[in-house]
Amino acid sequence: MSKYTFVENVIPHLLNWKQQGLKTTLVTLVDRQGSSPRPIGAQMAINENGDAVGHIATDCLHDALILEAQSVMSSKQNKLIRFGKGSPYIDLKLPCGSGIDLYFDQALSKEHLEKMQTLLSDRKAFTLSMNMSEGRSEIQEIKKGSKNERSASNKMIMQRNYFPELQLLILGNGPTVINMATLARDVKIKVQICASETDLQSLARSKGFETVSDTELKNIAASFVDDFTAVVFLFHDHEKELPHYQPIVEKSPFYIGAMGSHTTHEQRLETLKSLGLKNEALKKIKGPIGIIPVAKNPDLLALSVISEIMNEAQNKDFIC
Repeated sequence: MSKYTFVENVIPHLLNWKQQGLKTTLVTLVDRQGSSPRPIGAQMAINENGDAVGHIATDCLHDALILEAQSVMSSKQNKLIRFGKGSPYIDLKLPCGSGIDLYFDQALSKEHLEKMQTLLSDRKAFTLSMNMSEGRSEIQEIKKGSKNERSASNKMIMQRNYFPELQLLILGNGPTVINMATLARDVKIKVQICASETDLQSLARSKGFETVSDTELKNIAASFVDDFTAVVFLFHDHEKELPHYQPIVEKSPFYIGAMGSHTTHEQRLETLKSLGLKNEALKKIKGPIGIIPVAKNPDLLALSVISEIMNEAQNKDFIC
């Protein structure tokens, strides 16, 4: 894979290489002095042949990290290395003048990686706790996402949290549905569409999107929506959306948004309250949606809303 192709979740690649019998190394950014292009917790996966996925630092370090990982695999010893400011590698400097600490872990077993992949496939968040002084790691499932950062209690313990892939459930009709679904897929969000119009369902399926009718929403809410899912209502006839909120809010998605003006949203909340939704649930519903005020163009509205969803996901540390 090209070094210009960004991959955030490197676990499937590590597991695939292990299954092929290759030696592998997981490289994790565990600390930094100054700024860096990637946050604490950013990772790369490298195998003995020099294949690499993920991104941690600038291009000038890419080849050096591969060579270092191959050396670690040969030695069969994990290693914590400083690059940039304060590093013994004086010929490898970061453009920003900062220093970064990277942990090279060649000891993760196929069983570790299989467990991690199974948890992600089951949409369960977990922590990989790396004891850098002893060279061993432990996996522990977590119910809610903690911040994706180094443990503050012990600098030789790196706790890296992993979260399932982001999902988006789009309910409604109109051209914005397809525009938003396409943009979401481009930024690696898994999309499910729930539409009442059969021609929209057919168009969505022809473009490769999983699509159901609004009569199937209850089943979709139960099987698809979770803590790592965003839900967007795109109904022009707002009366049609009202029956769909209850099964959605019960599943606690991290984002719920509905199209419409400030006045429309106020009326929506009042109606939902009269239908029995509690204030706590009503507070979770955003409206108007998007980061661009009064976006009327379907392309612009889709971009505006996806940007808001990604911002919310980053604030919750679902994205490293």
